[in-house]
Amino acid sequence: MAVGAVIVAAGRGTRLGAALKKAYVPLGGRPLLLWSLAVFAGRYPPERIVLVVHPEEGERTAALLAAEGYAGLKIAFGGPRRQDSVLAGARALSEAVEFVLVHDAARPFVSPELIARVEAALGPGRAVVPVVPVKETIKRLHPADGALRPVAETPPRSALAAAQTPQGFDRRALIAALEAAAAEGREVTDEATLFEGGGRSAVAVPGEEINLKVTTPLDLILAETILRQGGRS
Repeated sequence: MAVGAVIVAAGRGTRLGAALKKAYVPLGGRPLLLWSLAVFAGRYPPERIVLVVHPEEGERTAALLAAEGYAGLKIAFGGPRRQDSVLAGARALSEAVEFVLVHDAARPFVSPELIARVEAALGPGRAVVPVVPVKETIKRLHPADGALRPVAETPPRSALAAAQTPQGFDRRALIAALEAAAAEGREVTDEATLFEGGGRSAVAVPGEEINLKVTTPLDLILAETILRQGGRS
C-alpha cells in the first residue's frame, strides 16, 4: 500500500497576528512547518511528500528545505481556500500513491503513533479522521445579527468530538470529492466532511491531545511551553 503525505502550509495565519505567514513563525527557534515535516520525512520517502505553500513563499521554502536537507520534497502552491490547497497537493503526488495523509503544518506535535493509527484504518473510498473528546459543553446557535444570539440546542458531548489531522484518504477519491465540491461551489473546512454520505465513508480513530493546532498567540505560547517542559522534540 503506497501512502504519501500532503502537508498544508499555505495559510496566512491572520489570527496569529505575526509578521510572517504562520508556517514560518518560529517555534523553539525553528519555522513551525519543520516540526511536522520532520516526522513525515522520517516515515515516507521524499517523493511521497508534498508541501503546499502560499505562492509568495516558493523561493523562501525551497531555500529552507535545501538548508534542512529536504531538497527532494515537492512544493505545490496553495489556492484561496484550504480545500484548493489540499487539491493541489493531492494532484502533485505520484499516481503510484494510493492513499494520502493530509496534515496541517500548524500542528507541530504530530506523532508517528498517530500517523500509524490513521494508516491502519485506510481503505478504498474512505476518510480517516483522528478525533479527541470535546471537553466543553457545545451550544448550537441560531443565525442572528448582533451580540445576542438565540441558543438552538445543546448536543450531548458524548456524540461530539474535535477533529484533528493528519486525515487519511483514498487519494483518487479525495481528488474526485474536491473537484466535485469546487464544481458545486461547496466550501468545507475539513476534507473528511466530503466523505460523510454520498456513497463514501468517514471513520474516526483516537487522536492525541498534544496534537494541538497553532492558530492564535495563546496557542503559540502553549506550544512553546510544551517544548520547554520536554514535550515533543
